[in-house]
Amino acid sequence: MKTTVAFLQNQWFKDPERVRKMIKEDGEELRLRILEYALFAGCLTGRRLKAAFGELCDEIHWEEISREIGGHASSVFPPDMKHIGEVLATQRPQIILIFGKHAAAALEPAIQTALSEGDLEWRPHLITGPHPAARQVNTIDDLNRMRDDLVRLLNLH
Repeated sequence: MKTTVAFLQNQWFKDPERVRKMIKEDGEELRLRILEYALFAGCLTGRRLKAAFGELCDEIHWEEISREIGGHASSVFPPDMKHIGEVLATQRPQIILIFGKHAAAALEPAIQTALSEGDLEWRPHLITGPHPAARQVNTIDDLNRMRDDLVRLLNLH
């Protein structure tokens, strides 16, 4: 499968201090495991992603535009451009899924920076859509469109 990275806004937990402490003690690998576990443990965002993308969720590298962890669903933090750049440099994704306006606003300049730093052959396909928990009437249809675009790019018809 082509390397696919998905960017969401940021995580939130009822006890963010506890999660921050765990990540500080155990590092990046734990952060990624917690991110994926929490995303697909039953929250609205994960349920909608699973409904739209199904088994493809298991093949996607899930990320956030900020490593900050909020204490409620409406938590919003500025993008961490260094973090985004590190993810792009490490993963070198062929496809980037961008969920929500905050992620979209952060990814465009981050990708341009990566390209301007001499990585001229790397041209990821971008698929942009709403945050999965968005309340607009067309959110589900837009997530399904994103899935269809991803499947087409993966040549899985």
